[in-house]
Amino acid sequence: MPGPGEGAVSAGRCRVSQDQWPARGPHRRFLELLDEVHRANGTKSLRTIAGAMNLSGPNRVSILLRGTSLPCAVPELAQWL
Repeated sequence: MPGPGEGAVSAGRCRVSQDQWPARGPHRRFLELLDEVHRANGTKSLRTIAGAMNLSGPNRVSILLRGTSLPCAVPELAQWL
């Protein structure tokens, strides 16, 4: 059984708001892909994802998943996939 932050899913946990996602286009498709990967991998916590990306905290992950920012470079993008 997964421990905290290791993919255990509880009601509403780690559901990222899609309110600011674009209605259509490549950015929307990218966010849909990230959401699909996030769910397929057990909806890990944003802190766990940040740690795997060598980020100090979950803020950058949250900003990207909410669609308010794009990855700033190809290496950052590659970490998502």
